[in-house]
Amino acid sequence: MLYQIFKAIKEQLSVINDLKDIQWFNNQYDTTIHTHPVAFIEFPEEFAPQQISNDLDEGSLAIRIHVVSKVISRIDNDIPDIAVQQNEDIAMAVKDNLNGFTPTYNGNQLSTRLKLSGWQHYHKYSGWMVTFVSFTTNIRK
Repeated sequence: MLYQIFKAIKEQLSVINDLKDIQWFNNQYDTTIHTHPVAFIEFPEEFAPQQISNDLDEGSLAIRIHVVSKVISRIDNDIPDIAVQQNEDIAMAVKDNLNGFTPTYNGNQLSTRLKLSGWQHYHKYSGWMVTFVSFTTNIRK
């Protein structure tokens, strides 16, 4: 079920020329990130639908996009402003392309429109600038 939503989001983000790749998130930070800037699509929370009628379930789905750029610090460990701006520009393009987007597969609507629910810079990974752009949507099945 989530793979179809992943594919719809990946296709929607493919118009962002500055992204070199779009991947399913599988904690790539613990391995080698081969290309950048890259977007990782994550479903960070359990999808737990509730039965609303005998034949209809509904639930909220959280989606997090990791916008990841390699950042080379200067000799004095300062991060160049241009690196920050480039990552921010890509994250804004992700937000603009997905906020209000309705995922479909083979012409069938998979969920309601995506709604922006969060924006966070994540500072854990040295050498990488990571911005989380989060969305929520509802699924009825």
